[in-house]
Amino acid sequence: MQDFTPPSPTDEEEKSNKHYAALLTSTFYSMHKNGNVSIANLLGQSATGRFTLLKRNLYFSFYTSTYPLSTKPKTVQFLDSSGQILEEIQLQSSGSLYQNQTGKICGIWRRVPSEYRSWLKDEKLSVILIWEEHDVRIRGALLKHRPLPTEMFSSLMVSPSDLPTDVAGTAVISISTITPSVHVLIVYTGLLSLKRKSDVSLKMLMTVDDRTKPVFEENITVEKISTDINVVEYSTAVSASDLQALTQNRVSVSLMSARYPDSRIHGKVLPRVSCELFQSVLSSVNVNQAGTKYPQKSTKAVGITWMFIDKTGALQYFYMLDNVADASVELVTTKHQTLVENLSYPNGTLAYLSPKHLEWLYDQELAISVTRMNSNGQSLIRGRLMSRTVADSRDSPTPYLLRRTDTSVPADMVGLIWARIDVDCSFHYDISIAGKEVDEHQYEFYLEDVPVEIVGAPLTRRLFEEFSGGNAEGSTFPMSQIELSRLESGVVYLDIWDMKRGQSVLRSRWDKISIPNNCRRPFVENSTVDNNIHSYRLISEDQEPPQVEVSKCLHGSQYYEHGTQWTSSLETCTMCHCNHGVHKCDAILCPPLTCAQKFTIPNSCCMSCHNITSLAEANTGSCFLGGQNFAPGSMWYPYIPPHGFSLCTVCNCNPTTLQVKCERISCPPLNCDERLAIRPENKSCCKVCPNNTKSVVDDLAFSDQLVSSTKSPRDILANGGCKYSYGGPYENGQSWTPSLYLHGPQKCVICRCKDSKVTCERIKCTRNNCSEECCMRKERCKKLRRSRETSRKREK
Repeated sequence: MQDFTPPSPTDEEEKSNKHYAALLTSTFYSMHKNGNVSIANLLGQSATGRFTLLKRNLYFSFYTSTYPLSTKPKTVQFLDSSGQILEEIQLQSSGSLYQNQTGKICGIWRRVPSEYRSWLKDEKLSVILIWEEHDVRIRGALLKHRPLPTEMFSSLMVSPSDLPTDVAGTAVISISTITPSVHVLIVYTGLLSLKRKSDVSLKMLMTVDDRTKPVFEENITVEKISTDINVVEYSTAVSASDLQALTQNRVSVSLMSARYPDSRIHGKVLPRVSCELFQSVLSSVNVNQAGTKYPQKSTKAVGITWMFIDKTGALQYFYMLDNVADASVELVTTKHQTLVENLSYPNGTLAYLSPKHLEWLYDQELAISVTRMNSNGQSLIRGRLMSRTVADSRDSPTPYLLRRTDTSVPADMVGLIWARIDVDCSFHYDISIAGKEVDEHQYEFYLEDVPVEIVGAPLTRRLFEEFSGGNAEGSTFPMSQIELSRLESGVVYLDIWDMKRGQSVLRSRWDKISIPNNCRRPFVENSTVDNNIHSYRLISEDQEPPQVEVSKCLHGSQYYEHGTQWTSSLETCTMCHCNHGVHKCDAILCPPLTCAQKFTIPNSCCMSCHNITSLAEANTGSCFLGGQNFAPGSMWYPYIPPHGFSLCTVCNCNPTTLQVKCERISCPPLNCDERLAIRPENKSCCKVCPNNTKSVVDDLAFSDQLVSSTKSPRDILANGGCKYSYGGPYENGQSWTPSLYLHGPQKCVICRCKDSKVTCERIKCTRNNCSEECCMRKERCKKLRRSRETSRKREK
């Protein structure tokens, strides 16, 4: 009896071009390049796959047999009819939360070329799963089957024995709860009858685990058997309890040879192979659109929900609610709001759904309703559950609730967003938003990040998409290492910008970012910045976004702009400045006071010759310079970034007029050669003479005196001292005769350290100065010596 019939090909022609199935075995791939027989062929590794073509993207899902290989495959390849590889996709090694909970393998082939899509519709494509560590490959053709659009359950059928076999199958199972009835289509490879290839009698059997009586047992005669692909199907009426057993994962299906019962394939009936979840955005707008009996009042309540069927057949559900108190969450029908289940906890599990409820779920006829307690069943917020394929962004652990940014945004506006970075370092996102005015506005989706969430932190914004309406989905080409490192180490926001309102309307913090290990590599930042916001968009697949250099400085709990100066909040009596993202701080230096009596200035590090307390009674104001306030009568060195304090200028605040006057210090005249004068310290304004420097000998004597100093090398360098290749460090003003490697002391060369710089020059020999050892070799000194010797001989 056939009470259930799948939709006719005419009605489902468009759907049939979207849905494909494949049975993967080693039948097509039993020999490797090295000539060895595949392990999969010997032990029966197999898989069943489902494929959905949506918007030029091909979504794929697999169940794989757990024997003999318990690990997951690493690679998926798509091939044409000649065996040429068209696309190769790397799979997640550990699997996602969804894949682990459902036992499925999910993925997507993005932007399938039109020629390949034509081959797909003509059933000229095949797929390969590869276990690289085991050197195992299984292959199957992508084929269209009439019941695929209405499939509710699936089964991967393998030989239950350990005997070597290449026979495997997959079952496509549909049900109808009106009759009730079941339709089973089995696709299998190989020969179940080893002796005959025509007029073969097979037996199809469906059983319940805890029952002796089968759901059905039917003999089927197959006129022609192929060693490649065979298809058999059967439909019949069943009991309501049989359908209930299907939803509880208690049913198995078998196909066997009527003559040789041991030659058979068998599999557990599981939720359908397709990777999918069901989600909804909850708002009062959805309640009005659904046609509630009661007038809906304005509410700030919003929420999101998502759920899926796991490998045991249980419904895993999750939801997030905002501005909701004393309310119950219910799973209801879309038409009459008939209660299906109470969802007591935000994250929970329903052991199973009834066949009718599961049918409604797959047909998108269920909704989530949030009602106030004791409100006669009036929905506060509501949303219809929509089926979404799982891949890329929707394969992440959880979506995010997009909340309105401020009170100027309509209270009923809410959004749901999935976001994920895959193993190719690409960013994927899927957005759904709801609100009364959503369809009338144009939106932009931005990704924002700051290094730390404090005042003035530099903000980087990247525009990913402009869209209208309530949905947007997309992916980028691989993101740069700079962007990925910033996202992982900083604070990231997912932001929806309303172009009509000119403001951000929905926003969520992305706090569970997972960056694959292969995407973490060192980088160097080098670019310019634009005020406080770095904003750019992806122009083409060959162009990476510009690299951004942060020019602000983080000090304490605040960011400061480049070129600014401030009094440190971490160290007393310290001034700081920001120079291209690097801050530097200097201890405050106080000008020397010449007055006899000195007064303390409140909240200041320097003293004054004026009584600031009495001046404050007469003056209520203060002096202002370089972003700082100074008390009347105070004196200070001006702080000039990036060099720090200028010790050659002293500023003072006139106690009467409160005007700032800065004067340059006049240096006393030097009693030594300018070339020998030094600065006592690096920041000293005036030079001084290094003791007596009348001659080189005196200079060298002073050098010896400096060498005997007990100062540390660090102190010497800090006070203008010098480093030198051989020896040192030398103090500021010190002179020495250098000694070179392999050449020894250079007695005719004098080096001097002056303000951290070393200058070396040869000793100048005067016309009559031949007493110095370095001058005695000069030609004129030789002539002088010869003339003197001649004169002495004549005198004798």
